[in-house]
Order: sequence, then structure tokens, then C-alpha cells
Amino acid sequence: MMGFIDQMRSEGFAVESIVRVLREQGMKIAARTYRSWKRPRISARTVSRRDGRGRGP
Repeated sequence: MMGFIDQMRSEGFAVESIVRVLREQGMKIAARTYRSWKRPRISARTVSRRDGRGRGP
């Protein structure tokens, strides 16, 4: 699903338009869901190490 949306975006379509058409075809997805998939995730361990509370390098 994400690959399809990425491909359509590369062709110039907006996420909202793509998702609207997919919903019309019976898919259950929202633009917010796509964006949350694309947002990079930072683990709690990484955050604790960055602020000096965690052990390790």
C-alpha cells in the first residue's frame, strides 16, 4: 500500500487525493495513517542515550 502511494506521489498526485480514491474503492486508510508510517521512529533507548541517561556509546 505504502509503495503504491509513494509511486503515485512521485507522479505528482497529492496524498489526500490518492487516499480519497483508495477509500472510494473500499480501502480503509487515511492520509494521517500514511504520514505516520512515513515518519521516522526514534526508539526510547535512542532518546535516553541522547539525553545522557542511558548507558552505552
